[in-house]
Amino acid sequence: MTAQRRAMLLLVLLSGLIISLCMGLRQSLGLFMRPMTLELGISAATFGFSIALQNIVWGLSQPFVGAAADRYGPRPVLVATAFTYAAGLLLMIYARSFPGALETAGFLAGIGTAGTGFGVLIGTVSRATPPEKRSQTVGLVAAAGSLGTLFLAPLGQWLINGYGWKAAMVAFAAIAASMAVFALAIREQAPLLAPTVKQKLGDAVREAMAHRGYLFMTLAFFACGFQLVFITTHLPAYLQLCGVAPGVGASALALIGLFNTVGTYTFGLLGARYSQKHLLALIYLLRTLFIVVFLLVPVSAASTLVFAAAMGLLWLGVAPLVTGIIGRVFGLVHFNTLYGIVFLFLAPAASTAQEEAMLQKSPMYAYIPAKDVARARQFYERKLGFKPKREDAGGVVYEFGERTACFLYPTPHAGTSRASQAFWQVDDIAHEVSELKARGVTFEDYDMPGIKTVNSIATAGGAKSAWFRDTEGNIMALIQSL
Repeated sequence: MTAQRRAMLLLVLLSGLIISLCMGLRQSLGLFMRPMTLELGISAATFGFSIALQNIVWGLSQPFVGAAADRYGPRPVLVATAFTYAAGLLLMIYARSFPGALETAGFLAGIGTAGTGFGVLIGTVSRATPPEKRSQTVGLVAAAGSLGTLFLAPLGQWLINGYGWKAAMVAFAAIAASMAVFALAIREQAPLLAPTVKQKLGDAVREAMAHRGYLFMTLAFFACGFQLVFITTHLPAYLQLCGVAPGVGASALALIGLFNTVGTYTFGLLGARYSQKHLLALIYLLRTLFIVVFLLVPVSAASTLVFAAAMGLLWLGVAPLVTGIIGRVFGLVHFNTLYGIVFLFLAPAASTAQEEAMLQKSPMYAYIPAKDVARARQFYERKLGFKPKREDAGGVVYEFGERTACFLYPTPHAGTSRASQAFWQVDDIAHEVSELKARGVTFEDYDMPGIKTVNSIATAGGAKSAWFRDTEGNIMALIQSL
């Protein structure tokens, strides 16, 4: 093996490793939403805004970080942004210590993602690769980069369950800092095809912004950012609200990473043979179809894992395709900057996926379906001790603490959902379970991957949970945060 081939192999391996760690950390942050909101008393919207700010800063800073790498080389940019990433993750531990701490953490993590993610390293690899092998090589690097989620999501969930979310966040920060060590071995190789004319940065940007295809490609990243960031941030918490075992969320993220490895490399190979713009359109279309189907079918562990595998195949397949288009049309002299501008359009979509809804501050009420309202009322009022507030439309309203309430209403479809209908947040779940059992309530027992009950209580995902069914077949839950 020649020295040049060894250098290229080292560059590909280190680039894949750094991107893998960067994206694995970023895509696993959704695991921290539930334990952080429960312990710190912050809302899901506050946590989501921090992640949204991270993505905004990632997008906005990407062209400038890319320009710095084009001018000074990748190594100093990678080292600086890796430590910035680690500082942002550490600061999340002190989210309630001073005003703006969580937002500052998101800002720093965004800069770190811009430097250690795809923009800088994909440009470095592209310049060292001949045009006929560029799509495959970038696909290989991006595919290796997806492996981080496969390992970091389960690792994060295990650390949260065993040691708490703060210890898990410290471990994530240490992993982010390790990227700086790996970056020390990366050196910019001389481009295989040197440009005949040195184009100025401003001229390159103006040429790109006047190109209709480039503009459409950047606009398409708005949809890309919304789809991917929404899933990684909200899927774990959404699954728990649907009564799916907490471990399934981490397993889904890991499965996305595993199948992304196959999908990204496959699209890299396809991009070398077929129209790259047509393949991009196919990815966006299939993603949308898979999301629609997932929302239409009942939410379960099986449907979630199938959805994760399908989305994983399409997750980062855009990377080698966009790289090939930019390199072929505009060259590689200012590749990092032009690639960063494309990623800039990821930012508003990412923040949109996490913005606080208009109804966030309004009280929310749950519906409890009943085939026989009279029978259900006996269960809730005699065994659970509910006191009716008022009767309405053939049903009854019950009120609880902190402006919450539920409406027990008649419907022939009661008991058809396999997910939890509602849950109560309690301080001492063992005491509540004991009291309810004494009143004649029967609790469910589970023994499956990710969830196992002991004395009717399961411990996972930073919380203790217990489930029971009412007379109508609805699954109800008690949850105690740890």
